[in-house]
Parts: sequence; structure tokens; C-alpha cells
Amino acid sequence: MKNNRKAIISCGVLYREVNQLLSESSWDIAFLPQGLHDKPDSSIMKNQIQDKIDELEKKADYEQIVLGYGLCGGGVEGLSAERAELVVPKFHDCIPLIAGDRNLKGNMAEPGTYYLSRGWVDCSSDAYKEHLFFTDELERWRKGFREYKNAQKNSLLTDNVGWWFNRDRLDPKKRDREKFSREISRKVTLQCVGNYRSLALIDNDLLEGIHEEYVEEMHNFLRDLLREEKEESLEFKRLSADLEPLKKLLFQPDSSNTIHVQPPRCPLELESKV
Repeated sequence: MKNNRKAIISCGVLYREVNQLLSESSWDIAFLPQGLHDKPDSSIMKNQIQDKIDELEKKADYEQIVLGYGLCGGGVEGLSAERAELVVPKFHDCIPLIAGDRNLKGNMAEPGTYYLSRGWVDCSSDAYKEHLFFTDELERWRKGFREYKNAQKNSLLTDNVGWWFNRDRLDPKKRDREKFSREISRKVTLQCVGNYRSLALIDNDLLEGIHEEYVEEMHNFLRDLLREEKEESLEFKRLSADLEPLKKLLFQPDSSNTIHVQPPRCPLELESKV
């Protein structure tokens, strides 16, 4: 008898999209913190995902384990499952999964674009959050997101997934916040965003007012910073998006040439094929 049980291991930035699409399913869902691919050593990301694959397979037999990740600089290379097929999108990053069929190339098509979505606002670092942290101005937004989180019946903005409540990232002693004056923070922020030409908000009907307010304030700050320091500006784009690529990944992996299905006990080798 064929086993139809499935699981997904995903970056936390996809938490809202994944939970919406799988809300009535029996899938097992595991989210890992955003930022694993920020490490220079891609083995850190790979090892954490592999550990989660092994953990899931110890508990149950799966037909497929879906990875809610792009290639992420080699972070999925070499992954394997003992009994399940691994289903992996053949995108360089996760942006196409949430930006829809009209934006499948994501950063590969527009490398000067800074993409944000609901999950990126909730779960990831960005240049403006870091500036607010180092200038000790973050509490206003943390309070707003805490109130928003507490109002949700099934919030997943936990310490390990949500950026706003990440104790390690927000510990001033661990991150030497006192070393950064406002002027130094502005210069560091400028270095982070100086090569971007636009900020794109991905709207796949999952945004709440607080996310839009944060992105608007972030855009205004970065735009004004670029104008003052480089006499350049930062265009704002709102991308009307759909979840078709993510739906195909979850429900129709054999229907798209942008999805790879890897047999059990065969390590992934995708970087050279994309």
C-alpha cells in the first residue's frame, strides 16, 4: 500500500503562505529560522535542514518531504532523505515562491530590488530594523507587533521564527549596540542598501495593516537616506502576486519544470543544473 504522508520543512518567511495553503491538510509542518543562508558557510544551513529531515523520518514514513527553500547559495546541496522523495524548487531564492508566476525570476531579473513580504517583515532582519535596533528606536515597532501577535488566535511568530521576538538578535550586550552612534548606523545602513534601486512589497493578499505601515516607514527612511548621501532615490513597487508556484510545489510537483523531485538516498545536486 502506497504511503501518502507528506511533510514540509520551510524557512520561517513562508509561514503564512504555507499555513494558509495547508490549513485543511494532514501535512507535518516544520519551520526553521530565517537567516540560515546569511552565514558564509552554507553547511550551517544544510546541516540544520538535514537534521530536521532525519528527525521527521525517525518519527514517520513519508512519501515526500517538500523543502520551502530556494537554492540559497548552496544551502540545499547534498541534502538527502532515507525513505522519502525530496521536493525542491529550482529557484535561486525563495522570492519566486511567494511573488507568483509573473515574478518567477525574482532577484535574477531585477538584482537591484529589495523584496519584502509579510513573512519577511515578520521573520527576517532588514536594513531598517537593524538601524532601529542600533539607535535604540525599535521598541515602538516591537510593541506594535507584540500587540498584533497577541491578537492573533494562531500566531506562529515565536521566538525562533519571528524576528521581533528573537532574544539573541535583540540582546544589546551580545550585539554591542552601544558602539553604534546614529551617524555610524546611518553609514552602515547606506552600505547595505546603496546598490538597490527599488523596494518591492509582495502583495499576495496576506498583508495586514501593520506590515504595510512598517514597509512605508522603511521605504521613506531609506529613500531619504539615499537622497541625502548619494543624491539617488529608492523607487517603491507593489507587486500583485499569486501563490501558484508554491501551490505547484506542494500539490503538483510533477507538473512544473521549476520543481525537482529527488529519489531517496540520493544527495541533491542542483547548483549546476539551474
